Formats: sequence, structure tokens, C-alpha cells
Amino acid sequence: APNVLYLRVESLGQKLDWLQKRLCLDDASLKKIIIRQPTILSCSLSTNVEPKVQWLQEQLFPAKYDDVGKLVGTHPALLGYSIETNLKPTLDFFKEYIGDEAAVELVVKAPVVLGVSLAKRLRPRLEQAQQLGIEIDMGCLQRMAQMTEEKWLNSLDYQSEKLAKSKAEEQLW
Repeated sequence: APNVLYLRVESLGQKLDWLQKRLCLDDASLKKIIIRQPTILSCSLSTNVEPKVQWLQEQLFPAKYDDVGKLVGTHPALLGYSIETNLKPTLDFFKEYIGDEAAVELVVKAPVVLGVSLAKRLRPRLEQAQQLGIEIDMGCLQRMAQMTEEKWLNSLDYQSEKLAKSKAEEQLW
């Protein structure tokens, strides 16, 4: 993020202080976030970063102020996503299929899932799974979001075989 070199030192210091306090971070955690997502330093705190932190707080940790910092520390790219086009639609997608609590649990467990494309990955894979009669649960959604295409197709084959075997056993009884 070469544009960070053009920022005033005072501005950088203020942003670092704000991030550390708002996200309840120690020095090592702050350093890790900045190294992995340096563009945060060139963003407006009031119009860009704070709304995302606030949204994550409200959606995922309404009672725990410091957990947002832990989540961002795990996946700093969250602060680079748009609420309207990434975070909210993706969380809503998960909530629709597994409910509010399980969706929050999924995101907290694997925050990278909020950055996955709905149009290019999640919806097409959901359709594939539904066509095969695979149950859409937290594990299935996590596989949809995190697996490569090859692993996803192998997973579909495995799940299909498992379903076929289960149906065959039911017919025997």
C-alpha cells in the first residue's frame, strides 16, 4: 500500500491509536492487522472503518465489545469489505439457510466466509447441493465457502454416494 507513505505521521498515529483502542488490541495484534491489511491506514476512520467495526459488533457480538478486535485480527480483510455488497448479503445468505445463531457461529469460526462471492461461488454451489438433495447445514455452507472447486466437486461426489447408500439401506428396512 504505497499510498500510506504519503500520509502525515500525525494522521497515522491517530489511526493506529484509534484502531488499538476501538478494537482492544495489543501492539502485536495491531501490527499483524496493519501488515496484512495496510490499506486500512489510508481509509477514513469515520466513514469507512468505524461503520464496518460497528456493523460487525452489532451483527456478531452485541454483548462483547472486544471480540470484534479478535475477529478482525483473524481476518483483517473484513475492514476492506463493503457492508452493502459483501458483509450484509453474505451474512443474510447464511442466516437464510442455517438461522441467525448458526450463521454467526460460522462467521466467528471462519470469518473468511464473509469475503466469498455470492454470485460466483455460494449460490452456484448451493444450487448444485440442492439438486443432489444434500442437506444445507453449517458444514455444507462452510465447505461451499472455503473449498477449492476440485475439493468442492469431490465433496459433492462423496455426499451423493453417502445419500445413495443411506437411501438403499432405508429401502432394505
